[in-house]
Amino acid sequence: MRAGTRGAADAVAGYPRGKALLIDAAIKLAAEKRGFAAMGLREVCREAQLTPNALYRHFSCFDELCYTALESTLRDWRPKLSAFRKQAADDAMARVPVRSEEDEWKLALIRASIVVRGTMESFFDYVAEKPGSFIIAGSVSIGPSPDQRRRLREEINNMALDLYDDIRRYNLIPAVSDAAVADIAANVIRQHLPLSAEYIDMPERRDEVKATAIRQMIRLSAGVIALEVTDQERLSSLIEVAQSDGRYNQARLTRLSADSLTAPDANITAV
Repeated sequence: MRAGTRGAADAVAGYPRGKALLIDAAIKLAAEKRGFAAMGLREVCREAQLTPNALYRHFSCFDELCYTALESTLRDWRPKLSAFRKQAADDAMARVPVRSEEDEWKLALIRASIVVRGTMESFFDYVAEKPGSFIIAGSVSIGPSPDQRRRLREEINNMALDLYDDIRRYNLIPAVSDAAVADIAANVIRQHLPLSAEYIDMPERRDEVKATAIRQMIRLSAGVIALEVTDQERLSSLIEVAQSDGRYNQARLTRLSADSLTAPDANITAV
């Protein structure tokens, strides 16, 4: 077995060897050709170093192989994003601990912006590590198979539900309705796939793509929140945090343990 085939077959561990090799070959070719529709049965079997008859020992048809390959491609997305958010939330809570109820509105918004930045930075690192996964998903989103498109939409919806749960779990957006949080979660997650395409296709501009994405995510969320804020002081805090792009001077953040948020804004300064 070729070294490349062995490595990818390990990624679909749990299947019989022949089935794993076929799934791996389908994933590899779909990433190279930007879609399952651009490859054929014999081509996949040749890549897997198996005969065409071997495919029908493991799958009822070629479409079933492609669907299974898509499932394998999407398998890690939800746990990865959840892990990225947890890591970012733990970091945000360590940097901006809970204080008085009076201060908590602005503190929660600061934590949320830090979580967005940390999560998106980890997400783009993951895209760079596994570009084929996102290339395949992007091609499926506009591909000819309704079953594949439906499965991709289902996974994106599940990721939005995960984000909604995490926003509530980590208390990132307090005093905002469930409908608004659901709207934020859905809109943020829908941006991930097109952003991954930009990041992959423009390697010379990746820092710019990343910075723009983080800014968009924070300001998109702030716009939804602003529709529910009637208190002028809270609205001012929201605007200030939205303009920070999740960048906060750590030295000044530590002053929160001693200074009140009612003190001059220099106590929390974006950098």
